[in-house]
Amino acid sequence: MEPFALPAPRPPALPDPLALNRATVDRPGAERLEPGLLERLLADPATHIVLVDGARVVVTPPGVPGQAASDSGTGAPRLALASATDLRGDGEAHYLGRDEGGAYVAWEL
Repeated sequence: MEPFALPAPRPPALPDPLALNRATVDRPGAERLEPGLLERLLADPATHIVLVDGARVVVTPPGVPGQAASDSGTGAPRLALASATDLRGDGEAHYLGRDEGGAYVAWEL
């Protein structure tokens, strides 16, 4: 039996902390039960939208002008966050949680 080998080239190191995998992102269960929650969040320009296509999410490559550098300094891609005002077409929204910067919603394409 041959040993398992990673394909080349090796994927970049993941940023630390991982996007939305922080203790600062609150995932309030009671808020999820509020009628009209997603409609209100999608109408709020401060809501951060994570674009999802199947098992993939949109990321911003390192070094893109106007984008913050990776928190870890590894040059790894970062999760691209759109504004609710940028949404076009049909999709399905899923509430992810919130932090001091606003709410996060996944928009499944």
